[in-house]
Amino acid sequence: MVNDQIGRLAFTEDIAAGIKHLLFAAPPYGRHKLTNDDQPRFWGDLATLVFSRLGTVPAVVRRVSSWE
Repeated sequence: MVNDQIGRLAFTEDIAAGIKHLLFAAPPYGRHKLTNDDQPRFWGDLATLVFSRLGTVPAVVRRVSSWE
């Protein structure tokens, strides 16, 4: 998993609700970022968290750089 980029989980249901809101609210033209409220984390940390919650040993997550 790429470990030199930071992101935030965003769930499909929440993104769909955000898109629906944007369609009806008709905000000014431009970029609109939709994301959940959790703290930003390194993608490697998020992958480790997901594997841990699934009952898998987090050591299976191989952290690499974007270049790799």
